[in-house]
Amino acid sequence: MKSNIKTTNGERVFQVFNVIFMTGLILVTLYPFWYVLILSLNDGHNSRAGGLALVVRKFTWTNYMVILNDPAIVRGFLVSVARTVVGTSAAVLATALFSYVLAQKHLIGRRLITALITFTMFFGAGIIPVYMLMRDLHLTNNFLVYVLPALTSAFMILITRTYFESNIPPSVQESAMIDGANELQIFFKIIFPVSAPILATVALFVAVGHWNDWFAGYIYMTKPDLVPLQTLLVQIINQAAATSMMSAIQGASGGVDSGPTIESVRSATMVVAIVPIVIVYPFLQRYFVKGILVGSVKE
Repeated sequence: MKSNIKTTNGERVFQVFNVIFMTGLILVTLYPFWYVLILSLNDGHNSRAGGLALVVRKFTWTNYMVILNDPAIVRGFLVSVARTVVGTSAAVLATALFSYVLAQKHLIGRRLITALITFTMFFGAGIIPVYMLMRDLHLTNNFLVYVLPALTSAFMILITRTYFESNIPPSVQESAMIDGANELQIFFKIIFPVSAPILATVALFVAVGHWNDWFAGYIYMTKPDLVPLQTLLVQIINQAAATSMMSAIQGASGGVDSGPTIESVRSATMVVAIVPIVIVYPFLQRYFVKGILVGSVKE
């Protein structure tokens, strides 16, 4: 059925302006990613000539071959994948358990615990005390330093607790208890399966945080085997790790007219670091909006 509501000239102008503005905003946002992609696919020395803006001028896979043949980058990629998978799984479970307990209105000291959790959102100890704590716990040069400090956060606990309070009636738990279920059975067999939106939201937040984090590897790790890809990327950007690698490559090629450069290898490494999280995001996006809205609003 056609709508009888007529659009005024002012509304048409406003709609056209919105389309033009949003299209321009999307292009401005996407262009840096596109530029990094074409730079990674273009010959490094050819890129230095300038004028590379929209399309690849001299196509090559050499930049990706360099990073894929470098054991440090491949090892860093595997470390990042491992910490993201393990860290996200552990964080989702820990956050859900903590929030479920905090959502129980009969919990003694519930308000005090919530206040202490909220306090940590605004005040922190600082880098030096945190580093000393990690050192005293023997977590430096330990893979668990990526997992344990990021098990949960105040923000995730609060939105997950609110989701449990707003969407899971107490009568469901009472019925399960009457049938003989204990708290763990109620959580894993009833609460956990029906909480996909909020758990997917937590998983997305945590996974992106793990995948993009470079600082933990920078200050806690001296073992090359445990350095994640993002920390290596920072080193490449600072031209600390890439200089010796590129010198060897250029010396072996016998010239400087073609081949990879520090900038081209850096762009290829950025693409490799970005692609996995871009692939995962669409699968969780349908849960993301629902989870964040329902988890942040309490009736």
